[in-house]
Amino acid sequence: MALTMIKKSWRRKYGNYFFTFAILLGVHTLPAAWTMGYSPDGPSTKPFLKYLFTFTCVWCIVAALFGYRTLKNYGKDPVAAEKALAIEYGLINFGAYGAGFAEFTGIASKFMYKMEHGVSKTYPELDPLFGHSFYDILPQKYGRPFSLLGWLFIWFWWPIKLLQPDLIVGEGKTKEREPINATSDLFLVVTSSIVQSICWELVTLVDKGTLFSASFSV
Repeated sequence: MALTMIKKSWRRKYGNYFFTFAILLGVHTLPAAWTMGYSPDGPSTKPFLKYLFTFTCVWCIVAALFGYRTLKNYGKDPVAAEKALAIEYGLINFGAYGAGFAEFTGIASKFMYKMEHGVSKTYPELDPLFGHSFYDILPQKYGRPFSLLGWLFIWFWWPIKLLQPDLIVGEGKTKEREPINATSDLFLVVTSSIVQSICWELVTLVDKGTLFSASFSV
């Protein structure tokens, strides 16, 4: 995601993919965001975070929808479209990475607790939604294969796709050129994908048994 803020030619080239995944990110995170601080006996115990993350999900979805419109009308004014894409990509990146950073602070505190006390923090009572949340509708035995397919897609198909010729955009015409440094681009993308997958598994292990798991780490 962050590479699109540096590599201008990728915004239009992969726009439909990017905005589709942004919508999926927002939709699949909405239940976790809306139920943050869930309490069966009253209102949320974390109202600020609940509304902040819910707003962020909607924000990413709306920015992606505007992105589709920009791509559809790109040919009418490529220069203006490039400016619009920069804003839409920026909003989505900021929302996704901002939420990821916020979650990281919670994960880091658990590691710090273990470093200080020598054992992981225990939770005598499970979260009220554990085993009964929206995400438990799909059993893990079905969810894991989908997750595996997703990582195979990110690790192999996507980096290969990035090696295709880039488009020179925003000049009123479209022509192709070979990537300046395809090897470097591939290394960055694969490394980023591997790091994200490792972080995903760490979040799953560390937060297992709690409500707010790996929702924002994509």
